[in-house]
Amino acid sequence: MSVYNDNNNNNNNKIRKDKKKAKCEIHKREVKELINKLKPMIATKQREYMSKEEALPYQIRLSRNVFLRKLIEAREQEIRDIKDEITKLQESLTNRRLALGRAKKILESRRTLIAKQVPRISHNAQEAHDVWSRLCLYECRKKVLSLCELYTLQMNSNQGYSSIHGIH
Repeated sequence: MSVYNDNNNNNNNKIRKDKKKAKCEIHKREVKELINKLKPMIATKQREYMSKEEALPYQIRLSRNVFLRKLIEAREQEIRDIKDEITKLQESLTNRRLALGRAKKILESRRTLIAKQVPRISHNAQEAHDVWSRLCLYECRKKVLSLCELYTLQMNSNQGYSSIHGIH
């Protein structure tokens, strides 16, 4: 019985292998058929591409590639220049902000200094006004006194004149 089973198993294994081989053969055939169907399409696409490329001489194709490379390099340089300019502008803006901060501090310190001096200035102005008023008063008094003296002198002189001439 064991010999029969071994032969049977071997036969089954062979059948399985044959089935796998058959499937592989079928797949291979299908792939070949697909390739054969696609070959004309691939060939036409290749011909179209090659005709476009071959229409341009080799030097032109080479110079076109060089031109494109130089164009790309120029664009990259422009980008680098723009980035550098942005960096400079940011630094300038930072410097201006710092300068503005310093200017604000200076302005604030001057404001506080002026605020401290205003009472002194107003006090000095009041003092000046008082001095001016006193000076004016002094001048007025001087004038009044001089007028009074003049009047007194005149009166005295008139009295003397009237007493001499007998006028009362």
